[in-house]
Amino acid sequence: MATKEELKQTFVTGAVPTESDFHDLIDVAGSQGPKGEPGSDGDQGPTGETGASGSNGVSVVGATSDGDNIVFEMSDDATIEVPWPTQE
Repeated sequence: MATKEELKQTFVTGAVPTESDFHDLIDVAGSQGPKGEPGSDGDQGPTGETGASGSNGVSVVGATSDGDNIVFEMSDDATIEVPWPTQE
């Protein structure tokens, strides 16, 4: 197995490393250590810019029935008629 300095020379000089060189590099590096503890939270970032205003929504402001239909009165003055379900 190559030493750390020999491997360093292989990579620094621009020589084409062999598969063995890569295996030796892994062996020299050693095994992975245990997972460290999480770090502390960073500082709060700056507040972002205010987004564009959305369009106004439409809601139901009233509902009536004539026995055949349910009529929904909307906040934009529109009406929606829905046939009243038959009950047999």
